[in-house]
Amino acid sequence: MNAHSLSTWAAALAAAAAFPSQARAESGGVAAPSNSISVCEYDALEKAARPRSMFAYEYCYSKLRERALEAGAWKDQMEPTLRDRIAKTCPVTKTDVWNGGRRTVFKFRGHEAWVVEPPPEAKALPSRRWTWTMQWASAFVPRTSVPRLLKSGWHHVTLMQYDERMTEEGIALSEAFQDFLVKELGFDPKANLIGMSWGGFFSVRYAAARPERVDRIYLDAPLLSFEGFKHDLGPWKGTEPAGGWRDDPRMPVNMAGALAESGIPILLLYGKADTVVPPALNCERFAAAYKSAGGKNMKSTARGNFAHHPHGCDVGDGTIYCFFHFKR
Repeated sequence: MNAHSLSTWAAALAAAAAFPSQARAESGGVAAPSNSISVCEYDALEKAARPRSMFAYEYCYSKLRERALEAGAWKDQMEPTLRDRIAKTCPVTKTDVWNGGRRTVFKFRGHEAWVVEPPPEAKALPSRRWTWTMQWASAFVPRTSVPRLLKSGWHHVTLMQYDERMTEEGIALSEAFQDFLVKELGFDPKANLIGMSWGGFFSVRYAAARPERVDRIYLDAPLLSFEGFKHDLGPWKGTEPAGGWRDDPRMPVNMAGALAESGIPILLLYGKADTVVPPALNCERFAAAYKSAGGKNMKSTARGNFAHHPHGCDVGDGTIYCFFHFKR
């Protein structure tokens, strides 16, 4: 740690010494900032902690934010009513801090759902734009650019509906969830979908069924067909047509033409070495069908030796962030 970092760290710790001892104990020796400490001073502590240990940084950072929210710090800088508006119609089960933003976890029609607000230092976009991770919301989060989008004023959501696997019932449930976000919480009318693996299956089926509700889609190693897929199909099990899955119109790979016609921008990333979702049966077929249908709004990138994982891009790579943040 250089001299500047040392002095910043010392200053932050000196400020922390004024916090209640109980709070310091609960956050590993450093307590949540009071209202007398600015966001900039707080973030100085974060930056100073980073070189010491990534584990210590993550733990300290998350605990500080949790305690800050519990203490009501920065209340004037965060949206105070969103949780209350959710609670009017849905049981709230938890409020915590997720990648710097306040997360409200609640039940929507019996399914766990999240809404994450921008961090306190970020100014929420007036349009209340939002991303929706359709499945695996806790996987590879920094690589999806969601934390960076949160810091730019975006909201983020998810709805746990893996058991439905985006059957017609799943589409209806997703539509109802989006109606709730738009009508009750004031979100932008159009969703920005993140579809990793099964989430890609969900995203394409939803967008093809309700194109007017989707602004853009980021697909990452998406499952687009059950052809050659050797894993649990949930409610799809036993529904394979006599001719097999390949030409089944219910498969997302066969919905490329509909998405090409819709004009919804698509970012497609996949690994050439993916054996879980083989490119020849999924992404490459989808990309070729999209192009044949005259689609012009998809950027497709095949990534050399990548397998099914990791999803996303290296932190600092602006591909996903720019795709979402710079509106067409």
